[in-house]
Amino acid sequence: MSGEATHSPLAAVQALESGAFRLGQVMRRLLAEHPGLPIHRFRPEVIVSAYLDEEAETKARAEIGTGGIDSVRSWAEALGGEATVEVMAASTTYAFEHAEFTASIDGVDVTVIGTRPLSDAEAAAWRAEQAAAAEGGER
Repeated sequence: MSGEATHSPLAAVQALESGAFRLGQVMRRLLAEHPGLPIHRFRPEVIVSAYLDEEAETKARAEIGTGGIDSVRSWAEALGGEATVEVMAASTTYAFEHAEFTASIDGVDVTVIGTRPLSDAEAAAWRAEQAAAAEGGER
């Protein structure tokens, strides 16, 4: 490498603007095509990796929090996919279901998430199942 910059720093700015524009276009289209799908939280993100001796790389993504498991399933169905649902524990006393669906739309990764707290009975049953699986694996 000669130390000479082959790309202007403005190329990174243009990549950022392009990613933000693309993300905006995708979200406008999704909202127009699926106005009834729930959104409780929205987190857009554009990341640019730019070295002056390489082309800038842009990653645009959006995270949509729906507030619930069924809402994630609705998004997945509308976008032609399937949500994954798993039980997680944030501590020894709190367990919950977590649903997630990701689709790549015109170069933008759209991830839809939602959670549902487990009832005490559901959490106890899940913990018992986990303990039984751990005991079975230890033999």
